Amino acid sequence: MGSSRLSTTAQPRVGFVQRMLPAVEGKVPLAAVVRWLIIALAVVWAVGPVLYLLANSVKPTIEYFNSPQILPSTVVWSHFQDLFASGNNTWRYLINSVVVTISTTACTVFFGSLAAYGLSRLRLGRSRLIAVVALVIIAVRFYPKITVVIPYFMLMRSLNLLDNVLAIIVAHVSITLPFAVLLMMTFYAEIPQEIEEAALIDGASLVQTYFRVIVPMTVTGMAAAALLTALVSWNEFLIASSVASNNAVTLPIDISTFISDKGTNWGSMSALAVLMTVPMLVLILFLQRFLVRGLTGGAVKG
Repeated sequence: MGSSRLSTTAQPRVGFVQRMLPAVEGKVPLAAVVRWLIIALAVVWAVGPVLYLLANSVKPTIEYFNSPQILPSTVVWSHFQDLFASGNNTWRYLINSVVVTISTTACTVFFGSLAAYGLSRLRLGRSRLIAVVALVIIAVRFYPKITVVIPYFMLMRSLNLLDNVLAIIVAHVSITLPFAVLLMMTFYAEIPQEIEEAALIDGASLVQTYFRVIVPMTVTGMAAAALLTALVSWNEFLIASSVASNNAVTLPIDISTFISDKGTNWGSMSALAVLMTVPMLVLILFLQRFLVRGLTGGAVKG
């Protein structure tokens, strides 16, 4: 009995060793080599500019002009200190960016979820409705934003909202709302209406059904829409720069001030770019699971 047991347990190990021999001998499949090479190039392409930006933010000023090397000879933190030195308004611009991003995200997710829920419950063919909405959203998303800068500036001037964060928030909501509606429509369309009918039969109102039944089932889609909206609002420059001049300036506008007729302040500009990257990077790391589920969850039925 003992010898038979040893023989039966030894056979799988021999088979495993035999399967591993080609890899040990260096016979790696060409497809695996190509796959890992593509992955490595993609990582370098994505991470390389970030590392170069980080190196520039701690490089001595003289090395921007006299030294062609990528890595700094010594690490200095003076560029970060200059951002928050006396006379600079980086803190105020940072607060403006946070207020604009949070307000835009909240308004987009709230109104976008309501619009997506209403559109998904219309008595029309689902494929036809989504096609029409997608066509409208594509038309809105792909027209040149520069064409609305002057009309929007004149509108905000007539409303006395120039140099006000509210003008930036309204503009950002108009940019991000169509995409959020299209993204969340796919989630609402997958929820069986029988669930809503059961809640209504149990005595829940339509509002209670939406917030207590529907919203918890689509929280991943809302999180994905919120994350993408925050990314767009945090980095938007064109329309924000057209209506903000002093009090409502955000970080993307502030970073452009380091380029002037006297030259480019590479150190401070790189340092501010690093500071702008950190909050969104942390947000993505915390919400990446919602982003993946949100972008793929509504695409597969069941």
